[in-house]
Amino acid sequence: MKRLALALAVTGCLTAAAAAQECGGVETPCEIESGRYFIRLPDPGVAAQGTVLWLHGYGGSGRSDIASAGLVEPMLARGYAVIAADGLDWPEKGVRTDWGVVDGFDWRRDDILFLEAVIADAAARFDIRTDRLVASGFSRGGSMVWDLVCARPEAFIGAAPISGGFWEPMTRSCAGPVHLFHTHGFTDRTVPLEGRKAVFNGFPFHQGNILEGLDVWRETDGCMGAADVDLAADGDWEKHWTSCESGSIVLWLHPGGHMIPPGWVDRMLDWADALAADAPQ
Repeated sequence: MKRLALALAVTGCLTAAAAAQECGGVETPCEIESGRYFIRLPDPGVAAQGTVLWLHGYGGSGRSDIASAGLVEPMLARGYAVIAADGLDWPEKGVRTDWGVVDGFDWRRDDILFLEAVIADAAARFDIRTDRLVASGFSRGGSMVWDLVCARPEAFIGAAPISGGFWEPMTRSCAGPVHLFHTHGFTDRTVPLEGRKAVFNGFPFHQGNILEGLDVWRETDGCMGAADVDLAADGDWEKHWTSCESGSIVLWLHPGGHMIPPGWVDRMLDWADALAADAPQ
């Protein structure tokens, strides 16, 4: 939180200049030195509940996802501002809007610093709640969420990644505990639960085992025992670790593949609302 607070303070000095540079909505990105992001705010009559930092999958874009009615509109209706940042476009390396995940590749942008700058810039330009910040994303965006919140847990009340996790060489410890709501398809073959090795653009990558990565979170949160809650219904499997020393973990495995499952947005928002209700006012 100290890092983010410092970034907010520094960026706050630029508030007047930032306000003069109008951006926001589906069509107009907000530009910062290291990249850009899109942002949508709840309607004026909706009380601000929090902010979701959303990270797209490989080859996606903030513009495309911020325009997704099924994804974003429910968040806005529940009082959450939504920030959709753009991944790195690096055509000379064959990279098309990807994230600088810890995966052995020499990325030219530090995306943890980039996303910190995005949050700070958005806080300076707009009236958003950074005290109730949730990191979420799909596929490679979900993997970036794992890396981001592992490195900066104090900046977020929770993380809700979908179909993404640590890559190899796998991180073995995180900077602090988190509230994690991880969603994954049991039949996902793009990012399989068991992990896989693959070659992309001539570079060998190794997707980590999701359950092995989950143990990193369990160790960090202090809940290495059996789950407190086990649920199975209609092809879904859930495990909840709620008696952690700090933080909590929800694992939702659905029967589908590499996808955002039906009902995910409302379930994530219910989870985020509960976290926000427990957060300092």
